[in-house]
Order: sequence, then structure tokens, then C-alpha cells
Amino acid sequence: MSIELPSSDRLLAIIKTQTEIAKASLDLSAVMNLVAERAQSMTGAVGAVVELADGEDMVYRAATGTLARFLGLRLKRSGSLSGHCVNTGEAQICHDSDTDPRVDREACNRVGIRSMVVVPLNHRDAAVGVLKVVSAVPNGFDNKDIQTLVLTSELIAASMMHAVEFANREEEARALFVRATRDALTGLANRAFFYDRLRQCVLDAKRTNAKIGMLSIDMDGLK
Repeated sequence: MSIELPSSDRLLAIIKTQTEIAKASLDLSAVMNLVAERAQSMTGAVGAVVELADGEDMVYRAATGTLARFLGLRLKRSGSLSGHCVNTGEAQICHDSDTDPRVDREACNRVGIRSMVVVPLNHRDAAVGVLKVVSAVPNGFDNKDIQTLVLTSELIAASMMHAVEFANREEEARALFVRATRDALTGLANRAFFYDRLRQCVLDAKRTNAKIGMLSIDMDGLK
């Protein structure tokens, strides 16, 4: 498959994003949100998401556009295009989710996806997640969008390296998870972590016919 280079406007946007990432320092969560927003804007997608691999699942750790309400969503790696991307370490494009055997068609219908581009997020030569942009119509992307996402994904990869540069190799996976789910300043759990745990609590409650409760405290505008 031939790869077309992005336009000069997109290249300038990627360079601008790199500058903004430098300002975010080691806040990996902020970097992932920023890159998702820029990836959506540059490709004209209706939504973008950064998914990190967690065991047999892919978890939405940053999401924008139509995918924002699915933050914290867990999907099985097997039978999904994101899982296939992580397993192969190669960029993937789906022109129509209704006919593509590599995708989780039920999940695509649930979140309103008909076409998408998925590129791997590499850390130490291994894919640990994906950057994905989606469209609500078939054939929403082309080869230029693939190359745009490949270049953009490398910005997250560099931030991942910085985020765990002082961690031991055995602790890197845990360090990446912590950086992606904790506020860099306070160390408190962020929205992605909250929605992940909330979704798990709801699923457990449905499975065991139990009840759950949630307490929201607003203190000087800080929830």
C-alpha cells in the first residue's frame, strides 16, 4: 500500500502539536487528550480515541468528539481492529465496518463507527496501544490520513518514553498505566480512570443483581 504524505498545513499542525506537548511536560493524560483532539481536527474525523492495552482488553484512555462519552470503555482485543493493530504493530484502515471482517461490528454499531484509521502506539519496539480516528460514514479516510496519524502517534510515543524514563524495565507497564490514569500534579485518579472503574462497577452490579451508589462532592468548583 503506497503512503501519501500529508499536506503542508497538516505538517505545520503536527509541529504545533509537538510544541504544545512540550508544555504539557510529563502529564501523559494531558498529552493523550491533546493528541486525540488534534488527530480529529487534522483528519476531519467525527471522533478520536487513544486506547491502551490492559491485558486482554483495549481501554479508552482519551476520547474526543462523538467518542468522548465512551471514555473508560473496555473492548476485547481479540476480534477488534485495535487489537489487530497492536498485535501486528502496523497501521490499519477500515473503509466500511459493515463489511470488514477484522472489526468488532457490534462495538462499531454501538459507538457509531462506519470507517476508521488505527495506528499503533509504540514503546520500546512494542505496541502498547493505538491512536484511532473514526467516521460515521464509509470511506471516510485515505492514505494521507494514515500518514498523518502515524506522525501524530509518534508524539505520544515520545511522551511515553519520557513518562517512564526513570522506571525500571519491569515497572514500565505499571508506570504507563499510572501516568495515563492519574493527575500529574496531585496524583489523584483522572476522568478516564473514574469512568473505567464506574463502568466495571455497573457491569458487576448487573451480573450479581446488586446496587451501587455514587457520591459527588463539589468544593469551590472542584468536583
